[in-house]
Amino acid sequence: MAGGALYSAQALLDELYASLADRSTTKLLTALARMQPLCIDELGYLNLKTEQTNAFFRLMDQRYGRVSTIITTNLDYPQWYELFNNKPLVDALLDRLQHHCITIRIDRGYVDNLARTPRLTTYPHLPPVLTHKGYAFGLTRFACQIAI
Repeated sequence: MAGGALYSAQALLDELYASLADRSTTKLLTALARMQPLCIDELGYLNLKTEQTNAFFRLMDQRYGRVSTIITTNLDYPQWYELFNNKPLVDALLDRLQHHCITIRIDRGYVDNLARTPRLTTYPHLPPVLTHKGYAFGLTRFACQIAI
């Protein structure tokens, strides 16, 4: 299993799209599917091409139930339908993500306070949570969508 990675959602989706041109999509998806964890930051308000949406679904499908995925977004789940513009795909994607998911919603005022002091917070009965730039990354075995 490969080490973890942090991608901005736009950079990840652009890389997936570029891989279609040189026919390296399968190789890229295989590498991304092994990263533990894969953190995707700022999924929301993007203009996505159909190919990007399909490649993102393939990636999430390959990761489902195998490795941790952390997604930060300011979109609630119902808004994902507008983002991806493909109801059957979003139904399947959310079904996979929510099956083993911890959703953490953080109100805006709390996020502003977190952004001032990055730190590692631990609690004896919970996995470590890294807070940085207003995002809380709960490192668990399951997919995590953090709505802000």
